[in-house]
Amino acid sequence: QQVHERIRAKFGDQNAVTWVTLVNWARTLSEAGRPEEAVEPARRAYERLVALAGREAPQAQDANFVLAL
Repeated sequence: QQVHERIRAKFGDQNAVTWVTLVNWARTLSEAGRPEEAVEPARRAYERLVALAGREAPQAQDANFVLAL
């Protein structure tokens, strides 16, 4: 969570790295046995990455995978 917040503050919402860190946070929540909490950040990251890089971008596909978990 802290990494995402710091990256977002530094790079802003128009940088894909911001949303990759949100995917990583969602993955961490899911792997920590808290999948319900992972859904919203994974969905938000997926939507932003699709908007920034397109559905075929590896980052968007990774976010979609985490969302599917």
